[in-house]
Amino acid sequence: MHPGYSPKDSQVRKTVARSQKRFRYAFLTSPDSVAIIRAKDRTYIDVNEMFSLFLGYAKENIIGKNFKQLAAWQDPKEQNRLLNSIEKRGPVINLETRFIDAEGGVKTGLLSAMTMPLDQEPHFVLAIRNIDALRQVEEALEKSEARYRELFNNMSSGVAVFEPIDDGRGFVFIDFNRAAERIEHLKKENVLGRNFVDVIPSAEKYGLLDTFNRVLKTGKPEYHPVAVYKDGALKLWKENYVYRLPSGEIIDVYDDITERKLAESKLLLYQEKLQSLASELSLVEERERRAIATDLHDQIGQTLSVIKMRCFE
Repeated sequence: MHPGYSPKDSQVRKTVARSQKRFRYAFLTSPDSVAIIRAKDRTYIDVNEMFSLFLGYAKENIIGKNFKQLAAWQDPKEQNRLLNSIEKRGPVINLETRFIDAEGGVKTGLLSAMTMPLDQEPHFVLAIRNIDALRQVEEALEKSEARYRELFNNMSSGVAVFEPIDDGRGFVFIDFNRAAERIEHLKKENVLGRNFVDVIPSAEKYGLLDTFNRVLKTGKPEYHPVAVYKDGALKLWKENYVYRLPSGEIIDVYDDITERKLAESKLLLYQEKLQSLASELSLVEERERRAIATDLHDQIGQTLSVIKMRCFE
Protein backbone atom coordinates (compact mmCIF):
# COMPACT_ATOMS: atom_id res chain seq x y z
CA MET A 1 0.00 0.00 0.00
CA HIS A 2 1.40 3.42 -1.01
CA PRO A 3 1.99 6.04 1.66
CA GLY A 4 -0.99 8.28 2.05
CA TYR A 5 -3.30 5.77 0.32
CA SER A 6 -6.63 5.13 2.00
CA PRO A 7 -9.67 2.99 1.19
CA LYS A 8 -11.61 6.25 0.98
CA ASP A 9 -9.48 7.36 -2.01
CA SER A 10 -10.27 4.11 -3.78
CA GLN A 11 -13.98 4.61 -3.19
CA VAL A 12 -13.79 8.14 -4.56
CA ARG A 13 -12.03 6.94 -7.71
CA LYS A 14 -14.63 4.23 -8.22
CA THR A 15 -17.45 6.73 -7.77
CA VAL A 16 -15.84 9.11 -10.27
CA ALA A 17 -15.33 6.26 -12.74
CA ARG A 18 -18.97 5.21 -12.47
CA SER A 19 -20.07 8.81 -12.89
CA GLN A 20 -17.92 9.24 -15.98
CA LYS A 21 -19.25 5.99 -17.41
CA ARG A 22 -22.85 7.13 -16.92
CA PHE A 23 -22.06 10.52 -18.46
CA ARG A 24 -20.40 8.85 -21.44
CA TYR A 25 -23.38 6.56 -21.97
CA ALA A 26 -25.82 9.47 -21.77
CA PHE A 27 -23.59 11.51 -24.10
CA LEU A 28 -23.45 8.83 -26.79
CA THR A 29 -27.09 7.74 -26.65
CA SER A 30 -28.77 11.13 -26.19
CA PRO A 31 -31.43 11.94 -28.83
CA ASP A 32 -30.18 15.53 -28.64
CA SER A 33 -27.08 16.85 -30.40
CA VAL A 34 -24.36 17.15 -27.74
CA ALA A 35 -20.91 18.72 -27.99
CA ILE A 36 -18.09 19.24 -25.47
CA ILE A 37 -16.03 22.37 -26.09
CA ARG A 38 -12.83 23.44 -24.32
CA ALA A 39 -13.47 26.87 -22.83
CA LYS A 40 -10.04 28.47 -23.21
CA ASP A 41 -9.78 28.12 -27.01
CA ARG A 42 -13.39 27.25 -27.99
CA THR A 43 -12.28 23.93 -29.50
CA TYR A 44 -14.58 20.94 -30.04
CA ILE A 45 -13.26 18.09 -27.88
CA ASP A 46 -16.02 15.58 -28.55
CA VAL A 47 -19.46 15.38 -30.18
CA ASN A 48 -22.07 12.65 -30.33
CA GLU A 49 -23.52 11.12 -33.46
CA MET A 50 -26.64 13.32 -33.33
CA PHE A 51 -24.50 16.48 -33.36
CA SER A 52 -22.71 15.21 -36.46
CA LEU A 53 -26.04 14.47 -38.15
CA PHE A 54 -27.52 17.81 -37.10
CA LEU A 55 -24.74 19.87 -38.72
CA GLY A 56 -24.02 17.46 -41.56
CA TYR A 57 -20.28 17.11 -40.82
CA ALA A 58 -18.40 13.87 -40.18
CA LYS A 59 -17.35 13.57 -36.55
CA GLU A 60 -13.64 13.67 -37.43
CA ASN A 61 -14.21 16.96 -39.27
CA ILE A 62 -15.60 18.56 -36.12
CA ILE A 63 -13.34 17.36 -33.29
CA GLY A 64 -10.25 19.52 -32.95
CA LYS A 65 -11.80 22.48 -34.80
CA ASN A 66 -12.49 25.77 -33.06
CA PHE A 67 -15.39 28.14 -33.63
CA LYS A 68 -13.58 30.09 -36.35
CA GLN A 69 -12.77 26.92 -38.26
CA LEU A 70 -16.28 25.50 -37.90
CA ALA A 71 -18.91 28.22 -37.97
CA ALA A 72 -21.95 26.40 -36.62
CA TRP A 73 -23.97 29.43 -35.50
CA GLN A 74 -25.89 31.48 -38.04
CA ASP A 75 -24.67 34.55 -36.12
CA PRO A 76 -21.06 33.98 -34.90
CA LYS A 77 -21.31 37.01 -32.58
CA GLU A 78 -24.26 35.40 -30.85
CA GLN A 79 -22.16 32.28 -30.33
CA ASN A 80 -19.43 34.17 -28.46
CA ARG A 81 -21.91 36.27 -26.48
CA LEU A 82 -23.70 33.13 -25.37
CA LEU A 83 -20.58 31.33 -24.13
CA ASN A 84 -19.27 34.46 -22.41
CA SER A 85 -22.64 34.82 -20.70
CA ILE A 86 -22.55 31.17 -19.53
CA GLU A 87 -19.11 31.70 -18.02
CA LYS A 88 -20.34 34.74 -16.09
CA ARG A 89 -23.99 34.00 -15.31
CA GLY A 90 -24.40 30.24 -15.45
CA PRO A 91 -26.37 27.72 -17.56
CA VAL A 92 -28.75 28.50 -20.41
CA ILE A 93 -31.83 26.32 -20.88
CA ASN A 94 -33.85 25.88 -24.10
CA LEU A 95 -32.70 29.00 -25.92
CA GLU A 96 -34.02 29.01 -29.49
CA THR A 97 -30.95 29.32 -31.72
CA ARG A 98 -30.28 29.11 -35.46
CA PHE A 99 -27.38 27.12 -36.83
CA ILE A 100 -25.76 26.64 -40.25
CA ASP A 101 -25.23 23.10 -41.51
CA ALA A 102 -22.54 21.83 -43.88
CA GLU A 103 -24.67 22.72 -46.94
CA GLY A 104 -25.40 26.24 -45.74
CA GLY A 105 -28.95 25.45 -44.65
CA VAL A 106 -30.41 27.09 -41.57
CA LYS A 107 -31.52 24.79 -38.76
CA THR A 108 -33.36 25.74 -35.61
CA GLY A 109 -32.68 24.15 -32.25
CA LEU A 110 -33.36 24.63 -28.56
CA LEU A 111 -29.94 25.11 -27.01
CA SER A 112 -29.07 24.24 -23.42
CA ALA A 113 -25.50 24.89 -22.25
CA MET A 114 -23.45 24.76 -19.07
CA THR A 115 -19.83 24.67 -17.90
CA MET A 116 -18.20 21.64 -16.37
CA PRO A 117 -14.63 20.72 -15.32
CA LEU A 118 -12.96 18.06 -17.42
CA ASP A 119 -9.31 17.02 -16.84
CA GLN A 120 -9.08 19.97 -14.46
CA GLU A 121 -10.03 22.43 -17.22
CA PRO A 122 -13.32 24.25 -17.74
CA HIS A 123 -15.40 23.03 -20.69
CA PHE A 124 -18.77 23.84 -22.17
CA VAL A 125 -21.38 21.14 -22.68
CA LEU A 126 -23.91 22.07 -25.39
CA ALA A 127 -27.12 20.13 -26.01
CA ILE A 128 -29.24 21.04 -29.04
CA ARG A 129 -32.74 19.72 -29.67
CA ASN A 130 -33.71 19.98 -33.33
CA ILE A 131 -37.09 21.68 -33.60
CA ASP A 132 -37.25 22.12 -37.39
CA ALA A 133 -39.89 19.38 -37.66
CA LEU A 134 -41.79 20.97 -34.78
CA ARG A 135 -41.63 24.37 -36.49
CA GLN A 136 -42.90 22.84 -39.74
CA VAL A 137 -45.80 21.27 -37.86
CA GLU A 138 -46.52 24.56 -36.10
CA GLU A 139 -46.43 26.45 -39.40
CA ALA A 140 -48.74 23.89 -41.00
CA LEU A 141 -51.10 24.18 -38.04
CA GLU A 142 -51.03 27.97 -38.28
CA LYS A 143 -51.88 27.83 -41.98
CA SER A 144 -54.61 25.29 -41.33
CA GLU A 145 -56.00 27.44 -38.53
CA ALA A 146 -55.94 30.51 -40.82
CA ARG A 147 -57.81 28.59 -43.54
CA TYR A 148 -60.32 27.28 -41.01
CA ARG A 149 -60.81 30.77 -39.57
CA GLU A 150 -61.41 32.31 -43.00
CA LEU A 151 -63.85 29.54 -43.94
CA PHE A 152 -65.56 29.76 -40.55
CA ASN A 153 -65.99 33.53 -40.66
CA ASN A 154 -67.06 33.76 -44.30
CA MET A 155 -69.61 30.93 -44.41
CA SER A 156 -73.12 31.97 -45.37
CA SER A 157 -74.50 29.65 -42.68
CA GLY A 158 -74.43 30.57 -39.03
CA VAL A 159 -72.02 28.46 -36.97
CA ALA A 160 -71.90 28.28 -33.18
CA VAL A 161 -69.43 26.13 -31.25
CA PHE A 162 -70.32 25.00 -27.72
CA GLU A 163 -68.49 23.39 -24.84
CA PRO A 164 -70.76 21.09 -22.81
CA ILE A 165 -70.73 21.69 -19.06
CA ASP A 166 -72.20 19.74 -16.13
CA ASP A 167 -72.68 16.60 -18.24
CA GLY A 168 -74.84 18.38 -20.80
CA ARG A 169 -76.90 20.50 -18.45
CA GLY A 170 -75.38 23.53 -20.11
CA PHE A 171 -73.64 24.50 -23.34
CA VAL A 172 -71.26 27.44 -23.33
CA PHE A 173 -70.47 29.46 -26.46
CA ILE A 174 -66.78 29.20 -27.40
CA ASP A 175 -67.04 30.46 -30.99
CA PHE A 176 -69.57 32.33 -33.10
CA ASN A 177 -69.11 33.28 -36.76
CA ARG A 178 -70.14 36.43 -38.62
CA ALA A 179 -73.20 34.83 -40.23
CA ALA A 180 -74.43 33.81 -36.75
CA GLU A 181 -73.98 37.42 -35.61
CA ARG A 182 -76.11 38.57 -38.56
CA ILE A 183 -78.82 35.96 -38.05
CA GLU A 184 -79.10 36.41 -34.28
CA HIS A 185 -78.43 40.18 -34.23
CA LEU A 186 -75.80 39.53 -31.55
CA LYS A 187 -72.11 40.36 -31.29
CA LYS A 188 -69.58 37.57 -30.79
CA GLU A 189 -68.02 39.26 -27.77
CA ASN A 190 -71.43 39.38 -26.10
CA VAL A 191 -72.06 35.62 -26.32
CA LEU A 192 -68.67 33.95 -25.78
CA GLY A 193 -68.42 32.30 -22.39
CA ARG A 194 -72.18 32.45 -21.80
CA ASN A 195 -74.65 29.59 -21.53
CA PHE A 196 -76.74 28.89 -24.64
CA VAL A 197 -80.15 29.17 -22.97
CA ASP A 198 -79.15 32.41 -21.26
CA VAL A 199 -78.43 33.96 -24.65
CA ILE A 200 -81.30 32.30 -26.57
CA PRO A 201 -83.98 31.25 -24.04
CA SER A 202 -86.31 29.88 -26.75
CA ALA A 203 -83.78 27.12 -27.58
CA GLU A 204 -85.11 24.93 -24.76
CA LYS A 205 -88.76 25.60 -25.67
CA TYR A 206 -88.28 24.47 -29.27
CA GLY A 207 -86.31 21.32 -28.44
CA LEU A 208 -82.88 22.38 -29.64
CA LEU A 209 -81.32 21.77 -26.22
CA ASP A 210 -82.64 18.18 -26.27
CA THR A 211 -81.04 17.73 -29.69
CA PHE A 212 -77.71 18.98 -28.32
CA ASN A 213 -77.87 16.44 -25.49
CA ARG A 214 -78.73 13.53 -27.79
CA VAL A 215 -75.86 14.39 -30.13
CA LEU A 216 -73.52 14.77 -27.12
CA LYS A 217 -74.41 11.29 -25.85
CA THR A 218 -74.71 9.36 -29.12
CA GLY A 219 -72.25 11.20 -31.33
CA LYS A 220 -74.75 10.94 -34.20
CA PRO A 221 -75.48 14.16 -36.14
CA GLU A 222 -79.08 15.38 -36.17
CA TYR A 223 -81.17 17.73 -38.31
CA HIS A 224 -83.47 19.95 -36.28
CA PRO A 225 -85.83 22.49 -37.91
CA VAL A 226 -87.27 25.24 -35.72
CA ALA A 227 -90.47 26.99 -36.82
CA VAL A 228 -91.95 29.82 -34.75
CA TYR A 229 -95.52 31.02 -35.36
CA LYS A 230 -97.36 33.93 -33.80
CA ASP A 231 -101.13 34.40 -34.26
CA GLY A 232 -101.02 31.80 -37.01
CA ALA A 233 -98.33 33.66 -38.97
CA LEU A 234 -94.79 32.39 -39.52
CA LYS A 235 -92.25 34.56 -37.67
CA LEU A 236 -89.07 32.48 -37.81
CA TRP A 237 -87.82 29.31 -39.47
CA LYS A 238 -84.31 27.93 -38.89
CA GLU A 239 -82.73 24.73 -40.11
CA ASN A 240 -80.13 23.36 -37.68
CA TYR A 241 -77.56 20.66 -38.37
CA VAL A 242 -75.96 19.58 -35.09
CA TYR A 243 -72.91 17.34 -34.71
CA ARG A 244 -70.18 16.52 -32.18
CA LEU A 245 -66.44 16.96 -32.66
CA PRO A 246 -63.99 14.27 -31.47
CA SER A 247 -63.00 16.76 -28.75
CA GLY A 248 -66.57 16.64 -27.41
CA GLU A 249 -67.52 20.14 -28.56
CA ILE A 250 -70.96 20.60 -30.11
CA ILE A 251 -71.31 22.39 -33.46
CA ASP A 252 -74.58 23.95 -34.60
CA VAL A 253 -74.63 24.93 -38.29
CA TYR A 254 -77.84 26.70 -39.14
CA ASP A 255 -79.62 28.90 -41.66
CA ASP A 256 -82.44 31.37 -41.24
CA ILE A 257 -84.76 30.40 -44.10
CA THR A 258 -87.73 32.48 -42.91
CA GLU A 259 -87.78 34.59 -46.08
CA ARG A 260 -87.65 31.47 -48.25
CA LYS A 261 -90.50 29.86 -46.30
CA LEU A 262 -92.55 33.06 -46.50
CA ALA A 263 -91.89 33.20 -50.25
CA GLU A 264 -92.90 29.53 -50.56
CA SER A 265 -96.10 30.27 -48.61
CA LYS A 266 -96.90 33.23 -50.88
CA LEU A 267 -96.19 31.12 -53.94
CA LEU A 268 -98.49 28.39 -52.62
CA LEU A 269 -101.17 30.99 -51.95
CA TYR A 270 -100.80 32.38 -55.49
CA GLN A 271 -101.02 28.86 -56.89
CA GLU A 272 -104.22 28.23 -54.91
CA LYS A 273 -105.69 31.53 -56.14
CA LEU A 274 -104.67 30.72 -59.70
CA GLN A 275 -106.33 27.30 -59.44
CA SER A 276 -109.44 28.97 -58.04
CA LEU A 277 -109.46 31.50 -60.88
CA ALA A 278 -108.93 28.71 -63.40
CA SER A 279 -111.90 26.82 -61.93
CA GLU A 280 -114.07 29.94 -62.02
CA LEU A 281 -112.97 30.62 -65.60
CA SER A 282 -113.96 27.09 -66.58
CA LEU A 283 -117.40 27.57 -65.01
CA VAL A 284 -117.83 30.92 -66.78
CA GLU A 285 -116.77 29.38 -70.09
CA GLU A 286 -119.23 26.53 -69.54
CA ARG A 287 -122.06 28.96 -68.76
CA GLU A 288 -121.16 31.03 -71.82
CA ARG A 289 -121.15 27.95 -74.03
CA ARG A 290 -124.55 26.92 -72.71
CA ALA A 291 -125.93 30.43 -73.15
CA ILE A 292 -124.58 30.61 -76.72
CA ALA A 293 -125.96 27.17 -77.49
CA THR A 294 -129.36 28.16 -76.12
CA ASP A 295 -129.41 31.38 -78.13
CA LEU A 296 -128.41 29.55 -81.28
CA HIS A 297 -131.07 26.94 -80.67
CA ASP A 298 -133.76 29.57 -80.19
CA GLN A 299 -132.64 31.58 -83.23
CA ILE A 300 -132.47 28.51 -85.44
CA GLY A 301 -135.88 27.40 -84.19
CA GLN A 302 -137.40 30.76 -84.96
CA THR A 303 -135.81 30.87 -88.41
CA LEU A 304 -137.08 27.41 -89.24
CA SER A 305 -140.60 28.37 -88.11
CA VAL A 306 -140.63 31.42 -90.42
CA ILE A 307 -139.39 29.38 -93.34
CA LYS A 308 -142.01 26.78 -92.67
CA MET A 309 -144.82 29.33 -92.57
CA ARG A 310 -143.73 30.94 -95.84
CA CYS A 311 -143.60 27.59 -97.56
CA PHE A 312 -147.28 26.92 -96.84
CA GLU A 313 -148.61 30.32 -97.88
